[in-house]
Amino acid sequence: MTTEKDINVHTLYGGKVKLKFEKMKHLYTVEDKVIDGVTSVLGVIAKPALVYWSANKAAEYIDLNLPVGEPIDEVKKKELVEGAKKAHRTLLSVAGDYGTLLHELIEKYIKDQPYKEPVNDRLKTSFEDFKKWVTDNKVEFKSCERKVYSQKYGYAGTLDFTAMVNGKNVIGDLKTSSGIWDEMWLQLAAYIQALTEEFPDQAIDHSVIIRCGKDGSFEVKEGGEFDKNIGAFLGALTLYRRMK
Repeated sequence: MTTEKDINVHTLYGGKVKLKFEKMKHLYTVEDKVIDGVTSVLGVIAKPALVYWSANKAAEYIDLNLPVGEPIDEVKKKELVEGAKKAHRTLLSVAGDYGTLLHELIEKYIKDQPYKEPVNDRLKTSFEDFKKWVTDNKVEFKSCERKVYSQKYGYAGTLDFTAMVNGKNVIGDLKTSSGIWDEMWLQLAAYIQALTEEFPDQAIDHSVIIRCGKDGSFEVKEGGEFDKNIGAFLGALTLYRRMK
C-alpha cells in the first residue's frame, strides 16, 4: 500500500509545476496524471547484445552445474532448467545492487554529506576513480539526483548531476554498465531538453558519461550532437506511446 511517505514532491518551473515521484513504482505524476519516464521510453529500443548476453549466461549456468557422467533425474533436470532461466536475472539483480550502492555513495559525496568509505573492493575502486576524475578536472557540482520534467513533450526523469567542468556547463550521467551505449546519449539529450525548458537562460554546453564498470574499469566520454539525439529520443517517445 502506497503512503504519502513513499511519494516525493518536487517543485519545478518556479513553483508552477509539482512533480510527484513514487520511488517503489518508479512512477512520475503531475496533477495525478501519469508522466512517461525517460528510462522507460528508451526501453522501447531493441538491444540485441542483451539477448545474446542472456543466452550466454544460461549456457554458462548449465556448463557449471551439469554433472558429467552422472544420470540426471526429473528433479535435477528441472533445477537445471529453472536455474538457467534465472541466471541472467540473478546477475542483473546483483549488478543493480552494485549500481545503487555506488550512486548513493557518489550522491553523498557530491552533496557533501557524511558517508562511510566502502569496504567492498569493486565499490572502493569505482569511488576512488570518480573522486580522481573530480580532482583531475575543474569540477563544481551544481545539482545531483535532480528531477526534470518537459512540459512541451510530457516526460520526466532523474538526472545524476549537473556541474561546471573545465569551464563548461555540463550534464553528467553515471553508469555501471559494461560499456557506453548509443541510447545513453539520447537519455542525456532528454534531460537537457527538460532543463532548457525550465531554465532557458542556462544553456548546457556539454554532456558527459562516466562509466564505473563492475570489473573495475573506468572511462569518461563527452558528447554533443544534441539536435540529433533529442530527435532520436522523441522518435522513441512516439513509438513508446503508440505501443503502450
